[in-house]
Amino acid sequence: MYPTLNHALLDARPGDRIHLQWNGEVPLDSHQLSGEKLSDLTLRAAPGFHPVLSLSSDEQGTVSALFEIYNGKLQLEGLEVRLKARGGDDWCAVVSFFGEGECFLKNCVVTLERSNQKTSLAILPKRRMKRTTPAPPKPPQITLENCLVRGYGNLMVVRCGS
Repeated sequence: MYPTLNHALLDARPGDRIHLQWNGEVPLDSHQLSGEKLSDLTLRAAPGFHPVLSLSSDEQGTVSALFEIYNGKLQLEGLEVRLKARGGDDWCAVVSFFGEGECFLKNCVVTLERSNQKTSLAILPKRRMKRTTPAPPKPPQITLENCLVRGYGNLMVVRCGS
């Protein structure tokens, strides 16, 4: 049992399923899913619990996404996500794809709260990771199954550039 989800994510290994036993808001720092450690992760609500993931109000850091996916795979199941941009951010997303990666949401509710900044479920930022292998890159994938996305924002944002 971990005192916070941030602590559990620090110890996560590929293929782990983290069952959230919290009710109400669960503030998160942004987390990178890359490399061997966080290449495949599932977060789900434990039976009888209703966690609501949100971006922590900590103003440190330059990325305004709950999860940055480089080459990993993330599954969110039975969760609610409430997203509101922090004060200095010009955008905010649940998932930011910096490389190849996959995100699967099942039985989730995502609320994009109105603010002066832009909010979205997923974003492909201008700067993305360069491939080190000659194989053609796979496009990032996001899949929603039995989900509700509501509020004021975008489902997907693609920023052009290198």
